[in-house]
Amino acid sequence: MDFQGRALPYVMLDFCVIIQIYSSRSSGYFFEADDEYQAQVQEIYIEPPEVNILTDEDSGDEDGAGAIENSTDEIINLLVDETRNCTLFKNCNDQNITCNEIRYFIDILLLSGYNQVPSNRHYWEQDQDLQNILVSNSMRRDRFFKNMKFLHCTDNNNLNANDKVWKLRNIMEKIKSRCIDNFIPVQNINYDESMIKYFGRHSCKQFIRGKSIRFGYKIWFLNSTDCFLINFDIYQGKLPNGKPNYENIFGKCTAPLIYVLENLPPEKRKIPFCVFFDNLFTSSNLLSFLRDSGYSGTGTIRENRLDKDFPLIEKKVNVQLLLKKMTKISVPRPHMIGEYNKPIFTRLKDISVNNVWVLQRKVNPNMSQLQFRLEIVPNLLLKYGMKPKLREGHPHRCQESLVRWEKSSHHSDPRKKRKRCAGEGCSSSIRTMCEKCNVGLCIECFKIFHSVTH
Repeated sequence: MDFQGRALPYVMLDFCVIIQIYSSRSSGYFFEADDEYQAQVQEIYIEPPEVNILTDEDSGDEDGAGAIENSTDEIINLLVDETRNCTLFKNCNDQNITCNEIRYFIDILLLSGYNQVPSNRHYWEQDQDLQNILVSNSMRRDRFFKNMKFLHCTDNNNLNANDKVWKLRNIMEKIKSRCIDNFIPVQNINYDESMIKYFGRHSCKQFIRGKSIRFGYKIWFLNSTDCFLINFDIYQGKLPNGKPNYENIFGKCTAPLIYVLENLPPEKRKIPFCVFFDNLFTSSNLLSFLRDSGYSGTGTIRENRLDKDFPLIEKKVNVQLLLKKMTKISVPRPHMIGEYNKPIFTRLKDISVNNVWVLQRKVNPNMSQLQFRLEIVPNLLLKYGMKPKLREGHPHRCQESLVRWEKSSHHSDPRKKRKRCAGEGCSSSIRTMCEKCNVGLCIECFKIFHSVTH
């Protein structure tokens, strides 16, 4: 399988057919060979495409983005229909929300994950250090926030009191179905928890001490070894669709694992998976259930979950200390040390900026820290940044910055070639320029150009 997102050629075997062949064998395992299996394989024929017919890979028409678009049409249509219903319910004048608008909206959200600005409105700013041409050209600002206001995944009239995330249940089930359908089975899978950062009020919000994200929604994940997410569900205290006796037998943390395994298609459910988990889920009941279901499980276990007669390894073992060199030696720095030092460095940088901003507020009390950062960053980049080398005589403009208004180091430098004077309203062609600002200036405009009141 191509994990880079490219479309697979249609001449490949349907994976479901292969799974049915494997699962039809009496042993239940597909690592052995028998005559019946060989006979079934011999009946499969792969025919080449017709002449002058290009496959998806050969034509190049479908790339990663095209595969994503084709697989999300049903989800996009669901969002469009429910969003239109919400605009009608709110008596909005404009109900003409299209599929492309929802796609642009989601794409902007994806971009904001790695290209972050202080607020979403800054993507449409005209300042060079904030504006994003890709975002501003794809959707207007007011249209983006209007879609954000009315975006819905389900009808508000279809209330499900037993499901605390019922407003997202429709789109969650569609995404889960796509994940399961596109899962290429592997032997080893992992079950673990994760956190979605959230500081508001909600009955599903959790607090986990010692985690990188302590406050938020807890979500259960079933993953493969290649980081493919197979199935998931949000923890809300109980399973809205699971069997109630599972929580009594396995506990609230482990019951979702049984539920997600039972939700696999029949052809994939018969594969002898080896499930890995940590001590939050491990128990003797779970391991016995996995063994009876044809699976195997591996995980650490807490001591209070073991029977009293369960044999354990002695904690005290005989260890002999061996030293090759009786002196201090230099060793390569572990990567982990650099990783936990980076946040400390960035915090020191923020402390320095914050202290300078506090001093600046003594002169300008109304200046916010965001405005202060937006003012100093462009000027620092212009003052200390490495500009690309330009050909002599290449036209360029002086950026409006604090460098222009500094009272020192402005000198008139004679040049052989003439330049247009940068003074306001002056069209003189002169051979003198400001060496620091790198613009042409005549004698009359030199002082006015470097004045703050200009």
